[in-house]
Amino acid sequence: MVDYDSIKSSDIMVHLKNLSMSYQRGVNALDDLSFQIKKGDFVFLTGPSGAGKTTLLRLILREVYPTRGELLVNGKNVPKIPDNKVFLFRRDIGAIFQDYKLLNKKTVFENVSFVLKVLGKPKREQRRKTFDLLRKVGIQHKLHAFPPSLSGGEQQRVAIARALVNSPALLLADEPTGNLDPDLAVEIMKLFLDINHSGTTVIVATHDRELIHMMDKRVIALERGKVVPWGYRKRVFDDLREEE
Repeated sequence: MVDYDSIKSSDIMVHLKNLSMSYQRGVNALDDLSFQIKKGDFVFLTGPSGAGKTTLLRLILREVYPTRGELLVNGKNVPKIPDNKVFLFRRDIGAIFQDYKLLNKKTVFENVSFVLKVLGKPKREQRRKTFDLLRKVGIQHKLHAFPPSLSGGEQQRVAIARALVNSPALLLADEPTGNLDPDLAVEIMKLFLDINHSGTTVIVATHDRELIHMMDKRVIALERGKVVPWGYRKRVFDDLREEE
């Protein structure tokens, strides 16, 4: 068991202290969260729909602002990053969200290689890395297709390849296997493990209890915007399964 309180600040990737996020009319999406995620960790965020998983990932990416509290990512005070510097902050973050955010007028290859192009990587490196990731996620046969012609699962695989192509320091994944069959879901988790072993911090939001148990990684469980013991969340999952 890692003692996170004793870790040097330079070894912390994500630091939350008394972090809260409220929507209009006083609805709390997140309520007084305090925890740390060490550089190189592989962490699952879990909990039912509406627990706050997606909101937390969006806060880390600086898509939304907290109502109060501290949020540091790789030593940067996220809410205080100027708007014109956000793109620099996000260069080291790979993000996979449920709505994919693919560019419909660009091919599968262009959607993935676009990241490397923006970073000024040589064309040969763009081609090599892009095709390698598309092959690993099993979508290389759709190289020249456009996103609207793809199924939901295929679009999800393209989004995963795009998030991984630059070997980010931090990977955020929101239900990354939700539209995938079980075998491909396992292969995607193996990809995440590979990039984690190379030093990338990985945060996966999921309610897939079986996937969490199979991976046997650190779990941060949320319930109505609060952190709750994982044992409690596991009992809730068990109760819901018995009701099905």
